[in-house]
Order: sequence, then C-alpha cells, then structure tokens
Amino acid sequence: MNALRQKLKSMRTLVTLLIIVIIILFGILVVTRDRTRPLPAEALDLATVRTIDATVEVDGNIDGVRSTELSLPSGAKILEVTVKEGMRVSADELLLTYESTGFTGTTESELRAPFAGLVTLIDVVAGESVFNSTQPVVVITDDSSLVIELAVNENDIGDVKEDQPARLVFPALSFDDEYDATVSAVGVSPLKTGAAVNYPVTVTPEDIPQAVRLGMSVEVSIRTDRAENVLSVPVNFLIERDDNYFVKVITFTDSERSDYDIVETEVEVGLKTGTFAEVTSGIREGTQIIEPSFTVERSFGFF
Repeated sequence: MNALRQKLKSMRTLVTLLIIVIIILFGILVVTRDRTRPLPAEALDLATVRTIDATVEVDGNIDGVRSTELSLPSGAKILEVTVKEGMRVSADELLLTYESTGFTGTTESELRAPFAGLVTLIDVVAGESVFNSTQPVVVITDDSSLVIELAVNENDIGDVKEDQPARLVFPALSFDDEYDATVSAVGVSPLKTGAAVNYPVTVTPEDIPQAVRLGMSVEVSIRTDRAENVLSVPVNFLIERDDNYFVKVITFTDSERSDYDIVETEVEVGLKTGTFAEVTSGIREGTQIIEPSFTVERSFGFF
C-alpha cells in the first residue's frame, strides 16, 4: 500500500513538472509578445531631396550710396540757415552762411552742398556759435541709390564674398515680402565696435519698395553656399561621434508595420547648415529616420 502511494506521489510530481515545463515553453515560443513604444509623429522624418542654402544672417539699415558730414571752424557764428532736414539739395546749393573771426578780422562765408542729395541733419540755428570744429553741423546723404552697410561677425566673414546673392526683409513693411540684393563690397579691416570683432560688408539692393526710407532696419540673408537637389535630413536628426555622422533608421519587422527596430546607420555628410544637412551616402530617399533622443523600450511577458 505504501509503495502504491509512493508511486502515485512520484507520478503527480512528474506531471506537475511536465505542466510547468509546458507552460514555460508555451510562454517563450507562443505567448511572449514584444511590446514596442509607439512612434510619436513629431519625432519622425524622411530623407528628402531638396535644395540647401547656407546663409549668413545679419541686421542692418538702409543708407545712401555716400554721405558727408560738414563742419565749421570753432568760433563760427551762424548767420542764416537756408535748408531744413529732409530737403533735397542740388550740388553746390547754399546750405548756410556764417561769420568767423581771424587775424584779418571778421569774414562772412558760405557752406554749400558738395553733391546732390538729402539733408539728413541740421544741427545749428541762426545766431548760434560753433565751439567744436569736429562736430558736424550738416549731413548730406546721396540717396540716388541705396545700400546696406553691415557689420559681419568674424566667425562668418570668411564665408562672405563679393557678388554673392542676398535676400532682404523690411520688418517695418512686411515680414512676408523678400527682395533681391547682392554683396557689393567686403571690408578687410575690422570695425571698432567694442569687444566684438566685426567686418564691414556692403549689400546693394536690386529692387526695393518705394515705401523704404533712409535709416529703415532691414534683415539681410546672404547666401554663401548652395547644394541643389540633394538628399538631406534635418540637421537635428544627425548624431556626431568621433568626426563621423549617424542617423537612427527605422526598420519595420512585420508587413503591417506595427513592430519595428531602430538601427543607428553611418552616413556621409556634405553641406551642413543650421537647418538641413546634405547626405551623400548611407541612406536613400524616403528612408524614415527618428530623432536621436528617441529610444526603443521593449518588454516581454505572457499577455
């Protein structure tokens, strides 16, 4: 009787172990499910063919093609001012008369416009005396053609060359309208503008709206390089490591595209701007990529 009980007990133990093994195998081979983190749409992008422009962005102001500051000798007394700010004058037109006293006595003199233009400053009135001979009393600006004088930072000046195209936006008029311009001069000596090291660059507009006035602010975008119709990715999707570049490529593992793997793939990069990077090899058009911060989270279980 005891032997029979022992035999039944052994059989029950064997059956229990067999059931446990079956459950484990079933869980591993059949029931185990790979849970993949959902793909957020804002983290996805495609390798796309586009034209990439490298630009230097600078703010400036509209100015005349030339300007002159006219001053008087110290001690000069203004007799008459014949023009006002905003008036247009012709070359050699009388601006004001004044008298000055020297070793030969008091003499009356005239100040005339050196060229045709716009009177942009009158800093004296009749009866006033001048005490600073270096301070301009009249400024004449030749606005027959307009230019934009820029101060380009030392980090960007190496990319700026004469005859490069530029685009202009006048914030006071519209942020939507852009106008063509060309880099007409690049200075070689730095401007004295505090701690920052900047270089003078002149941009000449090709067409501007009639509403533009001297002194108006203008946003200038100088195109320093261009790659036309090239494969590209957003620059923030690039991973840079040891002077090499990589992107995270999504590889779908089922026909329903409900499950996927993310594989880090090395790419060769050409022109790179603050927005896009040209990809010369490693992936092809339409390759789906995801931003570097995204990671796959997988879990395994019976349900």
